[in-house]
Amino acid sequence: MGSETSDKVNRFERGTATVLRSLVLLLAAYIVFHKAFPLAALNRSLADVTVGELILTVSKVLFAFTAAGYLIVKGFRYPSLQDRDRIWCERWSAITFGLSAIFMGAVLVAVQERKGINLGAAHWIAHGVLWLLF
Repeated sequence: MGSETSDKVNRFERGTATVLRSLVLLLAAYIVFHKAFPLAALNRSLADVTVGELILTVSKVLFAFTAAGYLIVKGFRYPSLQDRDRIWCERWSAITFGLSAIFMGAVLVAVQERKGINLGAAHWIAHGVLWLLF
């Protein structure tokens, strides 16, 4: 009876860590694509673009799609069950909850800044985190 409970806990831990890992990698794919994709260059007419700018824009588009695609595929390709041990689960859970705390802290600092509260270095960290997301 004890091993059944242990198996259920391990299965739950593995499932939770796998979902959290997928969320982290999908967020990373979003950030990479959002920051690497040349959105400003797309509204220019082709006649105004030099060959160098065109090659740079095409290379940025290819990089954005490749990097985001890699992270998305990695997010949905799970490691084998033997590789998902307790340390693996704890690491991905800690990464996810750490990132969540950073994002919530950045939003909280940005909200407090609007109310006139200035927190020094936290202000710059919050702007950096929010810049990554938006």
